[in-house]
Amino acid sequence: MVKGYKRNVVLLKSTNSDIFDMAYFIMKDDVKERGIDVIGEANRILEENSLPRRRAGVRWLAPVLSFLCGTAVSSLIMLALLL
Repeated sequence: MVKGYKRNVVLLKSTNSDIFDMAYFIMKDDVKERGIDVIGEANRILEENSLPRRRAGVRWLAPVLSFLCGTAVSSLIMLALLL
């Protein structure tokens, strides 16, 4: 632990994320001098780095298509062996 060292920290409690409840951002020393919208910048970083949300209705599509493709390939192999 470093004693006597001060950093400016921004805490975002509402990240609107499925994964994170809170996010901590440690600011650079010259942020106050540049007049940057700190919260807006933190929200921009969160949006750029968040995982894309999956649509609930499409989850069944990949397993069903995989099953149907496997069934079709198996049927073609059996047909070729019988002929």
